[in-house]
Amino acid sequence: MKLPRFLYILVVAAFSLTACNNQNNGSKRRGGSSILSVDHFADEPSIKKDATLSFSAIDDTCMVTPKVKNFIDAMKGQEKTLEYPYRLSPLYGPENYEEMAKKEEKEDDYPYNVEDTGGVDVCEYLNRNDYANTIENVPIKISWSKGNLKYKRVKVRFWPASDKNDIREVISTDLISAELPNLYRNTDYVYQVIADSDTTRYTSQQVKFKTADYTRTITFGEVSNVRDLGGYMTSYGVRTKQGLIYRGGLIEEDEKAQRVQDEVLHIAKEIELKNSARKASDLYINNSKVEYIKANVASYEDFVNDEETAKSLIKIFNALESADKKPVYLSSSNGCDEVGLVSFFINAILGVSYTDLIIDYELSTEVSNKRCHMHNSSNAHFPKFIDKFIKYGGYDDSKTLNQNCEQFLIDKGVSYQTIDKVRKVMLPNYNENMKEVEPKYTPTGDYIINDLAHYKKANEDPLVKCLYHRHHMIVNENKPIEPGTTYLICTECGYENTIYDFLAMK
Repeated sequence: MKLPRFLYILVVAAFSLTACNNQNNGSKRRGGSSILSVDHFADEPSIKKDATLSFSAIDDTCMVTPKVKNFIDAMKGQEKTLEYPYRLSPLYGPENYEEMAKKEEKEDDYPYNVEDTGGVDVCEYLNRNDYANTIENVPIKISWSKGNLKYKRVKVRFWPASDKNDIREVISTDLISAELPNLYRNTDYVYQVIADSDTTRYTSQQVKFKTADYTRTITFGEVSNVRDLGGYMTSYGVRTKQGLIYRGGLIEEDEKAQRVQDEVLHIAKEIELKNSARKASDLYINNSKVEYIKANVASYEDFVNDEETAKSLIKIFNALESADKKPVYLSSSNGCDEVGLVSFFINAILGVSYTDLIIDYELSTEVSNKRCHMHNSSNAHFPKFIDKFIKYGGYDDSKTLNQNCEQFLIDKGVSYQTIDKVRKVMLPNYNENMKEVEPKYTPTGDYIINDLAHYKKANEDPLVKCLYHRHHMIVNENKPIEPGTTYLICTECGYENTIYDFLAMK
């Protein structure tokens, strides 16, 4: 039966509207994708695959500023001299830090004592009283040549190589380059350039690159001091997952932050770690759909024995149990003191090394004030916290930092079941029977994680050990013979060590 003309027009319009809605819904379902406005790509032009574009090599895949990079490099270099990277060690600085701090207060022109040789000094690498507003992410810059293609609009799609569902998009303003922000650390990525003329869409080849292994700092609008607690290597031999637990300053009304939240972070819970007049209704991110949790936490040495802190730790770790489904954001005014200590315990029970815990803590120095693990003039807070923690009744020097922090949290009322759930959320393929494995370093400084078989000899006979790796050490005959000096080399890992007999040297 032939439809009257007016009915035919109505039916066609209805089908067109349905198709349009389905297409829009499909766009919204794509993981992490930006929804581009009609001003950029109003229609779907005809497609030409593998457009001929000449890509320039990516010069730098490091997503932190040069001074932050230099600080992290120095700290990781120092870690390679430690006996046990996953235990508390002399890395925390000289014992007389309070005496040094008092002396430094009289020397305002020089933040730290020149006589101190206790280790890497955060202020030598980060600020010298010229504080930055925030630790921002440094985007990865890509570029290409358009050749003879006559396109007018360009977008770049990019995603982790292991998860094509996590697609994000940026618009190129100059048509030959783009910046890819807030990427995961130490991760393989793929990007593809999509260029449009009025009639044709050109789709380039897929280009791969890998981001450098540095702290994942995040640019989150005007919110300060934001970074991901994931991406660290652990004593379990796996890396913590990224994109699940974040730390930073308070989330306030900020349209740029809203876009990052929608496309990148997807925060579902904000835990404020210091009492303020703020209420859940003050939240702007995600139209105030973020669950707001208050948890009052004490600062530094008071953290160890404070009753309110103990209650808050239970609340915090309970919230972390579901971070894989509802990503968590830890906040305080600048995302520093209280956030730094809670972050310390979260990553510690995941097996992150003491050096990496310190790096995360000290990066807040870039935001508002010096925060040093050694000594900090009138702010010698962190060394005092470590001293208090070591003297805490449940601390056992023979155990790893992971084990000591686990026991501390259990003593404060956090259940082992909760700690185990947090580990399952943050550690790939974790199970409660997984064992911590001490790493070893080759003489070139390359990081190697070995399975337990590598340590079989040490496990069978605890008396058989080298100073650093629990293996046999012998006299290194390739070194010169010197009075009072003995050069040793490990028979299994090749690590070299030197022993000095100062009496024999005189």
